[in-house]
Amino acid sequence: MGILDRISTILKANINALLDSAEDPELMLEQIIRDMGEAITEARTQVAEMIAQEKLLRSEEHTSELQSRLHLVCRLLLEKK
Repeated sequence: MGILDRISTILKANINALLDSAEDPELMLEQIIRDMGEAITEARTQVAEMIAQEKLLRSEEHTSELQSRLHLVCRLLLEKK
């Protein structure tokens, strides 16, 4: 098992060295900025959807309250007869 561990360590070290040499900090930062821009756009979309859902729920709540009041008025009118 010792040989396999050593080979594994050598392979990992060589792969990391290749990645380090291929990595350009400026390109990495540009990609991070692009990713953040996409995340901001997605977050804004989600916020807009949540605001729309909140407005819809408030409207449904108001409609439900009006229906309850109308039901109560109708019941009271029928009881008077």
